[in-house]
Amino acid sequence: MERNYHYCVERNRELILPDTDMFRVMDGAGDGIPGVFVDQMADRILVSTRGCSIPADLESELRDTGMPVFHKKLEQNQKEAPVQIAGPLLPLQFTALEQGVRFKIDMSAGYSQGIFLDQRDHRRRVREKSAPGMRVLNTFAYTGAFSVYAALGGAQTTTLDLAQPCLDWARENFMLNGIDPSAQYFCKGDARRWLERFARQGRWAVFHQTGTGRLDAVHQQLPQAGPRGLPQDGGRCRSRFPPDP
Repeated sequence: MERNYHYCVERNRELILPDTDMFRVMDGAGDGIPGVFVDQMADRILVSTRGCSIPADLESELRDTGMPVFHKKLEQNQKEAPVQIAGPLLPLQFTALEQGVRFKIDMSAGYSQGIFLDQRDHRRRVREKSAPGMRVLNTFAYTGAFSVYAALGGAQTTTLDLAQPCLDWARENFMLNGIDPSAQYFCKGDARRWLERFARQGRWAVFHQTGTGRLDAVHQQLPQAGPRGLPQDGGRCRSRFPPDP
């Protein structure tokens, strides 16, 4: 059964934690519109399509909201930024909230706008598991969302990514949440080579007692191909923390 935008917003509000204004509203086939995904990004709407156009009735409904509406095509090798199709012109870069945590969102960026919404619950768990004195390594970190959550839990983080712009973006996310980036670590380059380097330094060990200079926890956000080789939301995430006492 195809559902409309307003129905899905109200349905999802019951599931979304307080202080959160970015979340998936309509999820393709699950809401009767295969290949069409609608995300609320603060006071903007992002519609992503894969192999189809936006249904006319949905586009009309979104235009009637009066909010800025952006369209992004999820085609193979598509790296273009979303295109605004309706609503007032607002800054393309803005701040959105997830569980009270602030993140920079950029509608002028390519495939992703700065955060993978499907990993929200996993990020909350990372924060809950982190604690002062812990050292957390976040590999394939993108804009460092998991690092921010770990730091808010009290951990010292190492954010590792191949792209310098992502690391710079991660620093901005730390500052948005009142965390001094200079108290954290940022590493640019290939994850495997950095892990080998950490091993030589004696840092590549998890769950060791704090104060040893070794890592207490490791988070990996692994890129994952979806249908036809397309990136699929946040890919696979794996976190290893000490077991609960």
